[in-house]
Amino acid sequence: MPDYKKPYFQLFCIICDTIEELEQLLADDTIPAPSALLLKKRILLLKKVQQETEELLIQE
Repeated sequence: MPDYKKPYFQLFCIICDTIEELEQLLADDTIPAPSALLLKKRILLLKKVQQETEELLIQE
């Protein structure tokens, strides 16, 4: 892996971990509905960025 791709890979891994952690938080039924909705939106945004980044790295 070229040196310039290593930081992107690390960032990609952190995004994946963050998505998993947010999904675990969302499973908690005690989170108020507005907060749960915000978490869902952020999870979807992170998944979109993750997919786009992965596609860009694969294309190179």
